Amino acid sequence: MSLIGFDDIAISQQMHPPLTTIRQPLRQIGRSAMNTLLARIGGLDAPSNRITLPTELVVRQSTAPPHKL
Repeated sequence: MSLIGFDDIAISQQMHPPLTTIRQPLRQIGRSAMNTLLARIGGLDAPSNRITLPTELVVRQSTAPPHKL
């Protein structure tokens, strides 16, 4: 069995076994949110309703490749 978390919280590394997780670009999320807010406050349309940012899979010891049958 494999287990994956999300957001790469600090305790993920300290669990036993360390938890594989998805890391999000928090600074970019904040920057995009602020840019959208400032555009709306300024009366401008936001560039897009959907913003896609890269994520990263951080592989730790809570996952393993599938067993061959």
